[in-house]
Formats: sequence, structure tokens, C-alpha cells
Amino acid sequence: MKNQLGQFFTPPEFAKLLSEKINNENLRILDLGCGNAQLGLSALETKNSSCESFYVGIEKDNFLATSASKRLNSLGYKNDILNIDALSPELDKVLSVYGGFDYALGNPPYVHYSNKKNLTEIVSKIFPSINWAGNSLRSEIIFLARTISYLKVGAPFSFILPKLLFTSERYKSFREVLLEMVSNVEVIELPDKIFQGADVSTCIFRAVLGGKPSNITLGKSDGLGKLSDSMKVTSAEAIGRMDYSFHSMMKKIGLGYDQSIPTLKSEGVLLKRGSSSRANFLRQSLSHFHTADFPKKSNFISFNYNMKGRFVTASNGDILVPRVGTRILDRQVMVQDGAMAITDCVYRLRAPKKIAEKVLAMLQSDTGQLWRQGHARGSCAKYITNESLLSLPLI
Repeated sequence: MKNQLGQFFTPPEFAKLLSEKINNENLRILDLGCGNAQLGLSALETKNSSCESFYVGIEKDNFLATSASKRLNSLGYKNDILNIDALSPELDKVLSVYGGFDYALGNPPYVHYSNKKNLTEIVSKIFPSINWAGNSLRSEIIFLARTISYLKVGAPFSFILPKLLFTSERYKSFREVLLEMVSNVEVIELPDKIFQGADVSTCIFRAVLGGKPSNITLGKSDGLGKLSDSMKVTSAEAIGRMDYSFHSMMKKIGLGYDQSIPTLKSEGVLLKRGSSSRANFLRQSLSHFHTADFPKKSNFISFNYNMKGRFVTASNGDILVPRVGTRILDRQVMVQDGAMAITDCVYRLRAPKKIAEKVLAMLQSDTGQLWRQGHARGSCAKYITNESLLSLPLI
């Protein structure tokens, strides 16, 4: 369920997974943007009936705040549900009466906020060494930073966050700074489409504020909220990527996270995405190559045209790869004759002649297919970024 604030409520089985490692009995628990208090309920249910844990939920929506309070009160759980904006400057004063919190959890709204001074200050207070340039800030990072600011040193916290924060090169500095602040880190990939109406891939991030850094546990959850597999990686590996799918794929193909491995990019392969949509080609009755045109049983294709002009075209020796399409991301084809315009759902790889066949063979191989599957993003139509495709190892 989603409301106008960008909230997607957490299914009970994944709320339970989020809070399953709370060990102490008497805690002050904080949840910024608590929604219907499902996370709080799961945290409190992990305790025995005699525990004295106290839950503080912050919720901007008055209806949700009232409903959450009634829900917890009816079950006899001690709580304060406060109807206030979690990003309000007044929150510091409101929460000061509780002292530091012993545990926190959260599933922040999936929205972007304008990069205003007060929001930048919230984030910079916790992540001072990161330059948050641009016109907007991710709400998930703002909520995480603000939550950490209210925790005691040594307090555990658990958050549901977008997978992008753990996989994208753009957030590498964020991962590096975050790992310097915490210990006992676990990142658990959640199945796609668990949040109704949200096209976002997510992970559970669990850690303890402070402590000595150690190896990071990466895991994967099944559809019932149970951990299906896990592995350990080093801090250096986790800074590069912090998702189980990637590191398990690297393990399968016998590679470590090593930037010295030759890649398509380092070997001079050029990538170009098609410049126009299929719909545009159809409106103009123009021939084109789209994802639906990739042959199923051949890695070579010839065109009966020699198309040139304002569109991105593929010609002899070029290799075409789907950019999007859950069922076809493992396909590739080399052009043998002719030239044809490609849609914006197709990548053109143009490799130096001496390695063109090697590039095609790598894409065809189990390694090449596992690589693309491991790097695919999105929860509906899977897609691969040009950054990820060019990082394919050429071995």
C-alpha cells in the first residue's frame, strides 16, 4: 500500500526479518516515518511478555499516526506515536526527552527532496566528508542520517534501503564512510515486488553504531522472509559492491573484486545506446533493430539495408546487446553485413578489430551471461547500465 508521502508498507514477514536479531529485552526503540507501525510491532513481538521495551514512532500523516497508536495500545505495548514530520527542525527538541535510543529501524519513503540547507545539514552531520552535490537528496539517506544522530554508540539499527545504494558507483563514497562508522554489518537482498506499487529493488541493512570493522555478511532472502543463503566479504569488497548477487556471481566465475582485471572499457570497447524509441521509428515507418529482433539461436545477423543518417546505427563488426528485457539480457549478436538504426533499448559495442571476436565470445560464455544477470537492475523490466556492461571482465 502507498500513500501520497511515498510510503510503501512493509509486509509482516519482511518486517520480522528486519528486526529478528534484537537481543536485549528493555530497549528504547526509534522509528522515523513509522507508517502503520508494522516494523515496531515486529520488533516488540520479538520480546517476551515481561519486557519493558518502549517504542517511539514518528509519523507525519495524522490518520496513520492515530491508527498506529491504537494498534499498539490494543496489544498492550508501551509506545509514543508522535504526529510530526520526521524532517522537522523541531524533532531534536521533541526527542530530547527520551535521551539516546538503544535501537532503531526504518523503511524510509521512496522520494527525492530538494537539496535545501536544512536537509543537507542533517546528512552532513553524520556523513561530513561526502559532497552531496546536485538538486536533490535521496530521502532514504536523510532518514538514515537523522536516525543515526539519535542513537547511542553501540546501538544496533536495521533499515530497508534501495539496492542502488549498495551497488552503484555513484554511492561508493557513501558506502565507504558508512562502513567506517559501524560494525556487525549485514546486507540482505530482498525479493523484487514485495512492496505493492513500488518498482524498486531493496535490501535490509543491519549494523551496530561504532565498534571495530570486520568482515561483512551478505545474504539473500526468499519470498517468505527467510534467509536462503549468505557469504562473507571484506570491507574493501563491500565498498566496491555490497550485494549478495554480485559477489556470489563473481565467486561462481572464479573472480574476486579486483579492479586490475581487464574490462571492455579498459580494452578500448566503445558503447553507444540507440538514440530513438521504437515508437518513434514506427510512427515514421522506418526500419530499425529492437530487443524483439534479437535471434534466439544465432550470434550473427545481416541487414538488407545500409541505413545512415541522424540515428545511431549498427554496421559490420558491431556487437549488439539488449539494454532492457528480463528474458533477453543474455543475448548478443554481431552484425555481418548492412547497417541498421537501433532503438534506445539496445546497446552498440564497437570493439577494436583484434579483440572483437573475443568480446563476442565473452558475452556468449557462461561468465558473460552470469555477469549481466548479476548486474541487472530493476524489479519489473530488468535492465543493465552502460557502466555495468563496460565493466565486464575480458578474460
